[in-house]
Amino acid sequence: MAESSIIEKIQKHTLKLQDKLKKNEENLINRILNSPNKSNLDINFVDNLDICEVKSKKRLSAKLRYSRSIEEEEQKANNEKYECKLLWTVQDNVFRSDVSWLNNGILTVAEHDRNQTILMDMNSALEQKKSRIEASSIGDEEFKPICISCSENEDNIALTDDSQMIKIFSLENGSCLTSWGSDVLMRPYGICQVSHDRLAITDSELHHMAVHHINGQIIFSCGKRGDKLEEFDHPLYICSSQTGLLYIADSFNDCIKVVDEKSGKVVQKYACSGDKDGQIKEPRGVCVDIFGNIYVVDSGNERISMFDNKGVFIKQVLKGIPSAYACAVGNGGLFALTSTDGMRVYKLPVWMTNPAEDVESAIEEEMKNMYYES
Repeated sequence: MAESSIIEKIQKHTLKLQDKLKKNEENLINRILNSPNKSNLDINFVDNLDICEVKSKKRLSAKLRYSRSIEEEEQKANNEKYECKLLWTVQDNVFRSDVSWLNNGILTVAEHDRNQTILMDMNSALEQKKSRIEASSIGDEEFKPICISCSENEDNIALTDDSQMIKIFSLENGSCLTSWGSDVLMRPYGICQVSHDRLAITDSELHHMAVHHINGQIIFSCGKRGDKLEEFDHPLYICSSQTGLLYIADSFNDCIKVVDEKSGKVVQKYACSGDKDGQIKEPRGVCVDIFGNIYVVDSGNERISMFDNKGVFIKQVLKGIPSAYACAVGNGGLFALTSTDGMRVYKLPVWMTNPAEDVESAIEEEMKNMYYES
């Protein structure tokens, strides 16, 4: 279901609920005014609250709870019931620079400070380390992974590291299959596999993005330093969608750039600099779900912002998240977030991960307590 259809459905349904609440309010007022005990009523209006209490000094008592603003009720519903649920966390002052999901619930994590990349099984309540690629095992003591990306068939993992090289490892045994980049890259940062034999890589020092063959050959590149649509300033994380688009965190330009995988052209820009909804500062991690929704680590505002596939702001998924770096959304609404001091895994609410969910039922459930008690 398209996002516009969902929004329209919500608006229509909330208007019906608002009409229903208005009628209930009128019925209660008429009931009070027609009461033989109305001369003994003590009526209290509470300022700035959507609560009007009517008390009888004898036996008449009624409470009206209603919303003067349907938007406030929707926000209340989101705050109380539809927020992300924290499933797992570790805070050990270890910088985990990137994270990526495999389809079977395995989480790949780049532990930059520990000179290793690990695989974690998040299917159980307690995480289980499945395997790891570490400096000592590959004979590279300078190995410090930055960003990671798994192949489509999940048999290998490509990564950038502090050596200014691209390295590709086997997920089966952790062996290094190939490495390259010192002659064409200056500061490779974000990486994602866009097909079985192609990698998209950002270079934060060259201020561009390039698509390479898995053997290192450049297929195309785009961008240079600047603040125009087709330019970048310190691009960091990158991800790809099922529709053939690349999303790049253009960090110092405070926006997300969208690049067409086939043409290699920047086709759109999401967000702008600021701290209001839909605005971001120094974005880092970026990921996209199967419905095309984009999640952005808005590091300057210490929050995670969500946009639809047209760049329209949806909501702040998480707030008050200092030092966040990378994010990844997996099957079943699992959302992993790394920071300079640890990592968290959340469960996203159903309405984010399944737009086809019965929106009317969700709203009805959330607003069912808006009734009269007598």
